[in-house]
Amino acid sequence: MPLDLNDLLRNGSLKRNATTAGVLTWPRRSGEQVACIGYRATLSPERGDLSLWWATGQKQEREQWIELRSTTQALGGRRWWFACYNDLVWKLHLPALLTGHGGAGKTTLALQLASAVALGGYWLDYKLEQGPVMAVCCEDDEPELHRRLACITDRLGGSLIDLRSRFQLATMAGRDALLGVPDRGLIVPTPLFEEISCQAIAMRPKLIVIDNAADVYGGDVDTDAAVLLTLHPSLTGIQTGTGMSGNTAWFNGPRAQLYLKAAATEQGDEPDCGLRELEARKNNYGPLAAKMLLRWRDGVFLVEPGAGGVDQLAFKQQAEAVFLALLDQFERQGRNVSPNPGRSYAPTLFATEPEAMGINAAALKKAMAHLLSANKIHVRKSGPPSRQRSHLATGPSS
Repeated sequence: MPLDLNDLLRNGSLKRNATTAGVLTWPRRSGEQVACIGYRATLSPERGDLSLWWATGQKQEREQWIELRSTTQALGGRRWWFACYNDLVWKLHLPALLTGHGGAGKTTLALQLASAVALGGYWLDYKLEQGPVMAVCCEDDEPELHRRLACITDRLGGSLIDLRSRFQLATMAGRDALLGVPDRGLIVPTPLFEEISCQAIAMRPKLIVIDNAADVYGGDVDTDAAVLLTLHPSLTGIQTGTGMSGNTAWFNGPRAQLYLKAAATEQGDEPDCGLRELEARKNNYGPLAAKMLLRWRDGVFLVEPGAGGVDQLAFKQQAEAVFLALLDQFERQGRNVSPNPGRSYAPTLFATEPEAMGINAAALKKAMAHLLSANKIHVRKSGPPSRQRSHLATGPSS
């Protein structure tokens, strides 16, 4: 059954700057109704949310959330399109891996996902359906997990109190967290596994987070929840860029894998300690999503502005505008900045200014190169011939 967003806008089923709800039907030419689904949509001038729900043959209610996005067109107007997330997240009821070396931020990113599901908010750029969550954390104690969750829920517009009835957290730090142990060539469940399994069956969570694979070893909880398992990669996995451990079963068994790692830098650039790259390495039920740059800020990971998609051009233009404004400000203050790395290197100095609005030195370096190429700024030399120094100046070269 086709679902055409432009048709929905044209026939008034969806309206801009409004919330609409109703039933969508698919009739035959004879007029006989083939199928119908309920919907509710809220559209702003540039984006919105669409919720669809229907009943299966067993009369079980199903619901699907879809984000609506739009882009401006060269000849005016906006083009609307569906943003479905099966390319990045995993099919429900099947396990997925989140891999990354120690300290990369796997636990925080997994807790962000769990909190977004529990509160029905956004995880990175993805709107998630609300539902109960279970998390088994084996590496951090309860006070540390609560500290992280406080930062995360604050960013989502909630608090730890909002999680109480929706988020079941078990911390196993310093305790035996094995869920499966080898027995005569087989992996058999432990009493802890049976306990978690019973709780999951009773709670019926939409998501179960298990952090970390090395602590629990193995086991599949028989429930309708999506399962996210974090995993430390081996040295070979880091060097090859796969993010995997030595055992290939960790890659072959789960149906999806996300790899969190430090963001790569251009040759000669200083590493950015707060920047991470999230890569979809495997997805058995859809195409692989594009890599996503994340920025660590105030205890959570945020999507780095201008890291890709339709915002890329706007971010470049913003970086160039910021660079020009700061260069003009420094000139009026009599502070010379250099195009060459050193103590007076323009991108590094500009990135520390409040007027930089969080744009980092790497982005400002690219902005400087483009502005020099476009002759909007130039390199001026000053001082005696024997000790001339180069510094940047606004405007084209004479």
